[in-house]
Amino acid sequence: MISTLRIFTCSYNARLWCCGN
Repeated sequence: MISTLRIFTCSYNARLWCCGN
């Protein structure tokens, strides 16, 4: 579940901090 949550958060906030930092 942690993995799914991380992927969901990354996809949802990718431009914010996950892939936009």
